Amino acid sequence: MRPKIGVFGFSGDTPVALKEKAFALGKAIGEQRAVLITGATTGLPYEAARGAKLAGGEVIGISPADSLEQHIHQYRMPVEFHDHLIFTGFGYIGRNVINVRTADACVIVNGGVGTLNELTGSFAGKRPIGILLASGGITNYAEEIKSMIMDDRFNTPILIDSNADKLVKKLISMVRK
Repeated sequence: MRPKIGVFGFSGDTPVALKEKAFALGKAIGEQRAVLITGATTGLPYEAARGAKLAGGEVIGISPADSLEQHIHQYRMPVEFHDHLIFTGFGYIGRNVINVRTADACVIVNGGVGTLNELTGSFAGKRPIGILLASGGITNYAEEIKSMIMDDRFNTPILIDSNADKLVKKLISMVRK
């Protein structure tokens, strides 16, 4: 079975250099023939989906909407570069839980409060976590986050790297063990 890697990050408008970093992350996931899981949203997760698809990968989007119409018109989210869209009808928080539970490992790229929610869900779900450095947002606090949430009760591995390709390969290796 192919590993499923969740990519969670800022869904707003970002500088081109950051979009390229998210695209490279998705491309690395696609090249490893892993399945990319996103929140079916805009911004950096969208760029990762684009990178994965253009590299020949498979992309599953978990939408907060309850239908395609709501996904497009109310949430204003994309459908391009997704092989499958799953409509939860659970809003953002409920969607985040399903994102984390569907993924075998998770990568954080930039992000704010919503991404932090996905990060803590990944931690509690004992999913290996990758933090893509030099992407801003909460990743600026990667070492602090790692030291705060390292807890023997959970034993959740947290990998930190600025190289998307290396980070993805390490995460996939962990998932396959």
